[in-house]
Amino acid sequence: MLTAYTVKAKDVARRSALAAVGAVLSLVGLGFLTHAFWLVLSEIRDPIFAAQVLGGLFLLLGGGLLLLSRRKRVVAVPPRPAVTGAVLAEAFLVGMDAAQSSRRRG
Repeated sequence: MLTAYTVKAKDVARRSALAAVGAVLSLVGLGFLTHAFWLVLSEIRDPIFAAQVLGGLFLLLGGGLLLLSRRKRVVAVPPRPAVTGAVLAEAFLVGMDAAQSSRRRG
C-alpha cells in the first residue's frame, strides 16, 4: 500500500518538474518572440508605436485571462452512499469485536 503512494508521489513530482521546465522554456520563447515582434514594429514605424502595440496586446491577453479566471467551474459531486442500518450494525459489531480482542491481549 505504501509503495503505491510512493510511486504516485514520484509520478506527481516528475510531472510537476516537467511542467515547471516547460513553463520556463515557454516564457523564454515568449520573450524572444516579443523582441522579434518589437524589431519588426519598430522597423515599420517607430519604437513608440511598437511599445503601444505590444502593451495593448499584453493588456488584452492579461485581461482575457483574468476574466476567464473569474468563471467558476461546476463540478458534479457524486452522491454519498446511504448508510443503512445493516452497515451501521456491522460496523458496531466489528468495533466491539476489536475492543474485546484487544482486552484479551493486553
